[in-house]
Amino acid sequence: MSYPSFDCPHCNAEVPVGALRCKECFNETSVAEKRSARGAVVGLLLLTLLVGAAGMGAWNIRYHRGQLGNAVVDHSEQRIVLVYTSTFRDPGTKQVNFSDVSQVLLEGRQLIMAGDVWKVSLVLNSGEKVLLRTGSQSLEIYASSIAQQLNKELRFINKLGSGRDLLDTKG
Repeated sequence: MSYPSFDCPHCNAEVPVGALRCKECFNETSVAEKRSARGAVVGLLLLTLLVGAAGMGAWNIRYHRGQLGNAVVDHSEQRIVLVYTSTFRDPGTKQVNFSDVSQVLLEGRQLIMAGDVWKVSLVLNSGEKVLLRTGSQSLEIYASSIAQQLNKELRFINKLGSGRDLLDTKG
């Protein structure tokens, strides 16, 4: 009675099917399975897409929460009307009376790898800051114009320079 056999991949001797080792050379007869790298590539691609989607979502929330569309100084009503637009929310407005504003704040900051960032805000009597405008160019003329129209103090915080903060100066 003959048993099914196959040739040893190392010495070509006949080895019965199911034997773990060749009886001539004592090498293992099991053939190593070739694994496909397709699953790993697909997994890496899905992980990259997931991280990219989460990153884009976080970036979108951080930088497109709400944008100030326009600030209108209404002298007849003694108020400033702020119009907000956003990619995620309905447009809205906020009204601030001249009497509620204590000062106009101009901030200049230097961020690593982002350049200069300028902000003009209204500081209310309650201490709350209301953003009027941001930009990468100087907003000194805009801030002084708003302060003059409101007849309020303009406070200038200059944090531009070679990586060090300059003292808070009033301008």
